[in-house]
Amino acid sequence: MGWAEGAGGRQALFLECWNGDAEVSQGLLQSLLFRILSTCPENIPSVCAARWAQHTDEDQEAAGWTRRELSEAFTAVLQRSLDTRFLFFIDGLDEYVGGFDDLLADLRALTDSPLAKICVSSRPWNPFKEASGSRPELMLVLQDLTSTDIYRYVQASLQSNPRFVALAAREPRAHNLPKEIRDKAQGVFLWVYLVVRSLLRELGERDNFAMLEKRLRDTPADLKELFVRIPGAVEPVYREWSARALLIATGSGEALPLVFYWFLQEDAASPELAFKRDTNVLPDSEVPAVEDESMLRINSWTRDFLECTTLGVQGQAGDTDPPILRSMNVRKVDFLHRTVRDFLLEPERTEILFERAGVGFDPFVVTCRVFLILAKDLRHHDEVSAVARLRDLILIHLERTTTINTRKRILAELSVLGRTLPGANRERWSRLLNEMDEQGAARSRKLDDAGMSRMLTRTGEEMDGDEFFEMSQRFYQGRLAQGTLSRRANPQRAQFRTDDSALAMGVTPTYAKSMSARFRALLRLDREKKG
Repeated sequence: MGWAEGAGGRQALFLECWNGDAEVSQGLLQSLLFRILSTCPENIPSVCAARWAQHTDEDQEAAGWTRRELSEAFTAVLQRSLDTRFLFFIDGLDEYVGGFDDLLADLRALTDSPLAKICVSSRPWNPFKEASGSRPELMLVLQDLTSTDIYRYVQASLQSNPRFVALAAREPRAHNLPKEIRDKAQGVFLWVYLVVRSLLRELGERDNFAMLEKRLRDTPADLKELFVRIPGAVEPVYREWSARALLIATGSGEALPLVFYWFLQEDAASPELAFKRDTNVLPDSEVPAVEDESMLRINSWTRDFLECTTLGVQGQAGDTDPPILRSMNVRKVDFLHRTVRDFLLEPERTEILFERAGVGFDPFVVTCRVFLILAKDLRHHDEVSAVARLRDLILIHLERTTTINTRKRILAELSVLGRTLPGANRERWSRLLNEMDEQGAARSRKLDDAGMSRMLTRTGEEMDGDEFFEMSQRFYQGRLAQGTLSRRANPQRAQFRTDDSALAMGVTPTYAKSMSARFRALLRLDREKKG
């Protein structure tokens, strides 16, 4: 422990850089600086002297950091004599989009300092190989370490499938498949898992080894390219539902109950279902069948992107809960891996999903309606705390939609539901809804013509994301209602609708800027049309 001797402590930090963009190098630098100064806050006034002097008002919003300011502060803090040593684990450097010079310079500054050591991961690209210099002993090749485990996993998975066993009995060459999969995987377990599942799913009774081998050969070795192909395997009849389910999942921020996806279709069939006063559409005896049906839908709609997990086992605490509540707490649907969600949040992927989801689909409104159905169902069982949890989720999602009439209807329905609760719960419920209503009114007052004019001179990056989205949506809906924008479907309009919805989901830090440019162009066209 010579490196850490004399240090007052040591902090291990895990930073991830998946789905990078042009700001990743600056973002990584800012994250590292934040971690160091959070541990040694007494150094903030001297390391960030200019910013510290300007920021005297606690309520004042701080200006954004520039690359130069971050670099100077980072250099200054690394030159200090601190009593703490830092060990940073940084994953996915290869996901950075752009030149690697700044990124590698930041990392070299860390390695040159006695305060820190780093462990980074990346695909073996030349810039990173060159940066490691003549010390190959400091580099671990992942596929060399995981090769045996991958081979064993693939072999066990294939041997557990009767069709593959029968194929291998007819064609001994099939026993070579685990090795071929292992060699192509380059140490990526997620790729192996997806490919093995796909091969076994598509393995027909009459397939020979040549067909199986061709499928493997046609499978991209790159994980992201594999993600691109997965939606194409969804049957066309399910693609609209696939897009809707994935948009809802990416926007929710947490795993949703399995039964949610059954109510998703119920809501589509009857959008007024959530607003019926005595909604109780799922008898206790039907919950198991609904779970089975929901599982089939997830498998058909989302292929390998979403999966159902079971939290806990039968016989544990909670078995006395109503079946619908127990199902909501135990059976959850989430992304197979965090990288799937990151992939789907890329602007071009989000645009495709909105196009497939159908005109006018708002994932946040639909989520609110389904949660409202579930809340009313649970109210019949007097599950006050569970109903309150759903209310909070509804309010969170309601903040992200600008469909004003639906917003008012859902708040009104929540108010009616709250009046059926016991005293203390009813008061808190009413207070929350009043605050929400006041916030909505205040935000609506900002969406005026003056606000539209401000959008001509301010970029989306400088504006609050919610404010920008609401302004754009209200402008669009208002002009459409006035007839100053054509109702006829056209690519420009479809692109605009897709982009503003994607922006509301916070696609990327820089997405608002490009969206703002498109919106200003639309405003100019509108003004020219008016003469």
